Amino acid sequence: MEQNILVRTLGDSHFLKVLGFFLEHPVHRFSVSKVSRYLGISRDTVRKDIEFFEALGYVERTSRRGPYRLRLDDEMVATLLRCVADIARTLGEGGAEDTGQRLYIPHLEGRKYRAVRTSTAGA
Repeated sequence: MEQNILVRTLGDSHFLKVLGFFLEHPVHRFSVSKVSRYLGISRDTVRKDIEFFEALGYVERTSRRGPYRLRLDDEMVATLLRCVADIARTLGEGGAEDTGQRLYIPHLEGRKYRAVRTSTAGA
């Protein structure tokens, strides 16, 4: 498992792993168990972190018992997504050209989502 960009730049903590996981998968829904298995962190720790992010308004439950997803309509989440994209550009890391992946950043005025390439190739 490759560490997410927040962990690589800000330090290795379960808190950053969970937040980074959701930022790297902004349009997908995940149960606590799936996040726990993928990150190799206990379910209790993941659950507490997700509950904290839910209280901040960064993630939301998609049903009564989960799964959870990133709240793309939250302005702080949009800012965090832009920061992750800027960090990736600064580090010269791949993105759409290298992996076929795109980072979705909300356009806050219209509440529409657009794909943004995070690579600096050819720049």
